[in-house]
Amino acid sequence: MPQVRSSAPAMRPTAAGQTVRIMCATGPDLTGRQRIGSALATAELPPKKRPDAVDALVALTAARHGSAVVLTSDPDDLTAHLKALDAQDVHVVQV
Repeated sequence: MPQVRSSAPAMRPTAAGQTVRIMCATGPDLTGRQRIGSALATAELPPKKRPDAVDALVALTAARHGSAVVLTSDPDDLTAHLKALDAQDVHVVQV
């Protein structure tokens, strides 16, 4: 049991698969909100899709941090918002 002092800890350190950031702790400022609005207005979404503020916020957060990997079930929407934001080093993976 992990609660016993002599037992091994439940979480053990490892070098494989370590993340640098898990999530962004701050919300967007005024400039960020303006960028979200711009992405919503200019994103070239697939047919029958509507602008989604959550996708735009995720895209902005990934673009702000750089070297991001975003896991999503709908990569076309997110990719369109990333292009509208001119995000350079963000990778989208379909799950």
